[in-house]
Amino acid sequence: MLFHMTEVIRAVQWNIGGGKIMDPARVPPAGAPHEAYGPYDIDGLDAIISTLAQTGGDVITLQETHTSKNYSQAAEISDALGLSYWVNDSYGESHIDPNYQLGQAIISRFPLRRHEFRQFIDAGYKAPWATRIHNKGLTSVLADIGSEALIETLHTVPFKAFGVDQTSAQAKPALDDMQAKIVARKHSLRLLQGDFNLHGETLTLLLPELFAKGFQEVPQTEATTPWGYAYDHVLYAGFAALGSTVITGVPTDHSPIVSVFAL
Repeated sequence: MLFHMTEVIRAVQWNIGGGKIMDPARVPPAGAPHEAYGPYDIDGLDAIISTLAQTGGDVITLQETHTSKNYSQAAEISDALGLSYWVNDSYGESHIDPNYQLGQAIISRFPLRRHEFRQFIDAGYKAPWATRIHNKGLTSVLADIGSEALIETLHTVPFKAFGVDQTSAQAKPALDDMQAKIVARKHSLRLLQGDFNLHGETLTLLLPELFAKGFQEVPQTEATTPWGYAYDHVLYAGFAALGSTVITGVPTDHSPIVSVFAL
């Protein structure tokens, strides 16, 4: 059964970095280089939950969630926010804390069904620091928001950290695989949010197949990392975008994006 028509949807995108934050007393001034930030080693899940509560998000997509045998950050966040529906996909040991599995989640005010996870290819990138497998993928669910919508989140390989230019031939196999897995599942009403690890205001040149298939994007004019990169992006189809903003102030290594859509 579908819910009554909801006119406005608030969507939040956030890579929460395992719920870890930087010591607020050590945050450098704006414009400081990447190396000036961190370590992100303080438990900041309460601050993350408080910020999410203030957004009033109806649909929340998270990356770098933590799970263990008897614990799930997605479940804790969902319960704290009073949002009844969530899914989480874990795909490898966390680089933040080896006691946990790293994953991504969708939390929703609306019922979710047809949960699916599709793993992206291993593009074979190597770096001295990369001592674990960097499995990434695409999480998809159907949400009953008045009309049925396909809600998705993803997390891609960190191209820059591996020394891979996002516009290069070396990046193309990973980008092509990501696009193929996204367009494989079709729906007229669609929201795709995630940590794409692709910097820029627009993804049109990097992911042209998505836009050829009808996706639009929220132009990412604000940085989503403290050191000035816009890695997080919001794509959609069938919605009308009413506005979007990046929330700063929580010392995580990514900032949340809050976007408002109308059906």
